[in-house]
Amino acid sequence: MNSKNIKLGNGKIIEINEINIHKQKDLTKYAVVLEKISKSAGQNPENHIYKWINASDYLLVAKDIEEQQDVGFTMFRFLDNKVIYTGAMMINPAYQKKGIGNIFSNIIVKKFFIARLRNFFWNPFRALAPIYFIFRTQNPTVYYSYFNKVELYPNPNGTDNLAEKALNIASKYVTQLWPNAKFNKKTFVLKNAYMPAPGLALRPNKISWSKNRLINEMFERKLHLKQGSLDSLVVVGKIKLITFLKNI
Repeated sequence: MNSKNIKLGNGKIIEINEINIHKQKDLTKYAVVLEKISKSAGQNPENHIYKWINASDYLLVAKDIEEQQDVGFTMFRFLDNKVIYTGAMMINPAYQKKGIGNIFSNIIVKKFFIARLRNFFWNPFRALAPIYFIFRTQNPTVYYSYFNKVELYPNPNGTDNLAEKALNIASKYVTQLWPNAKFNKKTFVLKNAYMPAPGLALRPNKISWSKNRLINEMFERKLHLKQGSLDSLVVVGKIKLITFLKNI
């Protein structure tokens, strides 16, 4: 397990632990941590935690050093040399919008870039090709955390530059990642995504609306969150690696 300490803007020191899931003999203790953080965020994954774990290669857990409290996690997997899958990201509400999500994302992309460099050491220019990622969410705030930083599809602004690539990626991996749900290729809605674990679906009074009206409207139009929904939005993003490396 690798760990590093990072100082947030509010002065809090957060320890980020990186766990290689395949090197752990007993994942029960991590499942307990993930369940506790999820419940603090208003969602109850129950046994679905193990599906997250089994679909991922790595786990990141954020811990408040002063409070000695686990406050956030995400897990991920490299699907191929172009695409990253992020299975889940949960952050305690008291620690949301503090930069933890961005810290997670930076760690994941850096790790992916290093792995790609090793694979393409003979052709470093190939290692600088754009990176794509795929995830599902009901949460407008999670979507907003990526908005204006990377190219996303679906996009509330109506831009479809990424549409063809996003459809190719989704068509290739959606059934593998979420076999129990039906994917609508036109809307990118995953029907009944949370049927196996209804406790993960956002309750109408617990929706974390973003600061962007168009994003909120897109989520409501596609998922009908205000009525209560078990559907989810599949999101594909594109990271221009050269731009990312300039900003870290």
